[in-house]
Amino acid sequence: MVKQLESNIGSAGLGTKIAFVDTQSFHATTFDLINEPEHGPKVTKAGHSYPAVRQEVENASIQFLRDAGLAISAKVMVTGIGMFSPNVIKLNLRFHDVVSKVFQAFRLGIHRYLLEHVTGYSAVRDADWNKKLSGHITFAYVIDRMTEQEIDTLINVLRDFNAQFKPITFQCTQGEVTAFVDMDHYAPIADGAELMED
Repeated sequence: MVKQLESNIGSAGLGTKIAFVDTQSFHATTFDLINEPEHGPKVTKAGHSYPAVRQEVENASIQFLRDAGLAISAKVMVTGIGMFSPNVIKLNLRFHDVVSKVFQAFRLGIHRYLLEHVTGYSAVRDADWNKKLSGHITFAYVIDRMTEQEIDTLINVLRDFNAQFKPITFQCTQGEVTAFVDMDHYAPIADGAELMED
């Protein structure tokens, strides 16, 4: 599927405009804990050290997962290709309503836990935060500015691709706390014991 879409985009003359993520490392973010570009300035403005708050968020998230003992396991369906924000090409996901509710309960649960256990986290999200999960897997990035004609060309490529797309079902299993360098380079923080002792 990836090779076919890359080929279609290249044939449309957009190959230098789009970078695909490494298909060996797909992930779906359930809850974006904290990241420096978006949250760093807010944390600093509130008088906290971003690295310290980030470390506390990681530690508390690992503890939350241990205490909750969640065993999320659900079928997820890839229904096609779409766009997310101006520069992200994504796999569209469909969850059963029950699965969506479980994910939302998880997101709100970890949010409340972080508010209670991490000094400075309230600068990241306030207590009333309740944004729903936008189910997707990042597939590629638009890395160079496009003209209106190029944007129309990309939309047509995606539309044609979706017209022939056959849905893919896969099993979604328990998540983990993960640290990212970029979208292709990330590592699960599988055991927070060392972090707790630091």
